[in-house]
Amino acid sequence: MGQRSIMRDSGGPWSLGSGGKPGGAPQQPAQPHAAQPAPIQLTRHEKRNFVGQTVHLAGSAFIDCTFDSCTLVLTGSPFVFQGQCRVQRCNWRIEYDILWGAPATRMQLRAIIDQMEAVAEQPPAV
Repeated sequence: MGQRSIMRDSGGPWSLGSGGKPGGAPQQPAQPHAAQPAPIQLTRHEKRNFVGQTVHLAGSAFIDCTFDSCTLVLTGSPFVFQGQCRVQRCNWRIEYDILWGAPATRMQLRAIIDQMEAVAEQPPAV
């Protein structure tokens, strides 16, 4: 199913911690220049099952992980779902700044919610 990601745009490149993205080196900026920030290192969690836990997503890359009956905490900091991540019966806690003078933050939040729906298993019809 390819890469699915939920991440806030930090204005800089992303890379996975502990060895980079699967099958390759960490991501590098296409055209580095002096004003571009250093890559953000994400802690890598691969093929893990999270059950009944509170999981803080910030600063992590989840690759082929499953989340069952968890509370997923989103603070607006970068994180990635990649590969075959599954989210079942989970609640989301969102702490996200929507800035008065930055309408783009509302668009970013809408994009995050759309991505949440893309990875979440739908509840059964009642």
